[in-house]
Amino acid sequence: MRKIIYLTVCICTLFVGCSKSDDADEETDKPKETGDISIRVNGEGFSDTTFEMFRETVGASDGKIRFSAKDDDNNTIDFYLPDPVEKLQYSIAPYVFGNVQTSSVILNKKGIYLSKDGNAYVTDITVNGQCKTYKGSININYRRQDNAPGALNIQGKFDISIDGCD
Repeated sequence: MRKIIYLTVCICTLFVGCSKSDDADEETDKPKETGDISIRVNGEGFSDTTFEMFRETVGASDGKIRFSAKDDDNNTIDFYLPDPVEKLQYSIAPYVFGNVQTSSVILNKKGIYLSKDGNAYVTDITVNGQCKTYKGSININYRRQDNAPGALNIQGKFDISIDGCD
């Protein structure tokens, strides 16, 4: 009889100790993750709207480095800097396909926006073997690709590693 009571107490303790409500509390204690590019958008329907973009890439071709990031909703930002990228301020030029120091963005399926002017600041470059991580900020003004009325200003920070490095 004692063994049955002991076994029942052990089983009850096991179920109470592993309840789902305890697991749910642990999830809320985790800090909110931030993106590899975090931007704040103003203009054409946006008012201090923040986007956190996690899927980033850095690629080199034709004398320029492409920094690109997007989120699960396919909001995307790209900007191009001359290769090799150094720690300094870069002026962003009006967008012309193939040119360096330009940017484009797609937000909330409202169309494509191309850079008019602005700046990209590279504040830190960390090298670890073949891996490079670039940190900095952007402040870029955009126009609509189709030249319809509407403009955006995007300010934000980036922390992006070369593909395959994290």
